[in-house]
Amino acid sequence: MPMAIRKTLFYLCVPVLLLVVLLFVQGGIAHCKANCCKSTHGFNLLDRLLGSAMTVVFVFIPALVCTTFGLFACVTVDTPTAEPSCAAAVGKYWIFDMGQQCFQDYHARWAFGLGVPLLVVLCLVLPVAIAAFTLHNHSALNTPTFRRQGYGFLYGQYKASCCFWEAVVLLQTMLLVAAAVFGFTVGPAFQVLIASALLVATLVLLITVRPHYYRQMGNLASQNIGCLLFTSLVAQSLSIVDVSRADQQFMVYSKVIGAVVLAINLLFVLSVLWRLHKLDYFSHLLRLTYSTVQSAVRWLPFLHRH
Repeated sequence: MPMAIRKTLFYLCVPVLLLVVLLFVQGGIAHCKANCCKSTHGFNLLDRLLGSAMTVVFVFIPALVCTTFGLFACVTVDTPTAEPSCAAAVGKYWIFDMGQQCFQDYHARWAFGLGVPLLVVLCLVLPVAIAAFTLHNHSALNTPTFRRQGYGFLYGQYKASCCFWEAVVLLQTMLLVAAAVFGFTVGPAFQVLIASALLVATLVLLITVRPHYYRQMGNLASQNIGCLLFTSLVAQSLSIVDVSRADQQFMVYSKVIGAVVLAINLLFVLSVLWRLHKLDYFSHLLRLTYSTVQSAVRWLPFLHRH
């Protein structure tokens, strides 16, 4: 098996291995609780495991989509030239293995055999399933029983009328990843322009629809997109100049504008931390961590006996 395919399979298997370990640990804890306690207080193991699976998928979705798109990403190395010149590598080559022509030999088998099913699952089935799931359970989303199942991260921050919005966010993430993976084939300037256009569309959508339940969450999301958009536009202004031919004024400009971008992003991070502090988030996190450690310590003797 070629090394490029081994690396690709490794990147795809890491989330699966983590998910298996997480589900095994959670299932073991649930089994211990069932043996020790008479009542499970509405605990549904299957729903909790599915909720954990969805959490792992969302954490790794950018990496999974990037690896999947990478199976189809090709770059042109040489173009045919007239004599006496001779092009050494005419055609397009796979970015994961620059010695392999695109859609030839083993690359064609893996791209269509593995890449196409992954594209269908990640880019079509997953967003549709999330939207259908949240809309189907629209009336039960805020009930205590449904919240205990672990799906709250899918809809908890959105209005009831926009409970499906996480599917939209997922599609936006995929489009940005696609711009990063395939955009280099058209050059850095156009790549940054495509990313900026996607960010503008996202910002307009957030301002128009306002899907977040809490106004502060919506403002935070808009500010986040604004910081990314500003950084993208600055990157575009820097990418249109050949650095090897840049004069002293451009070098000064690049340093100053780089410092401004860094300062704006640091201010945004500090504003997020300040808002979390005002919401007593860190104190709640410490209490939750302390409670989790205490519960783990109480379970150790029981686990040792079994």
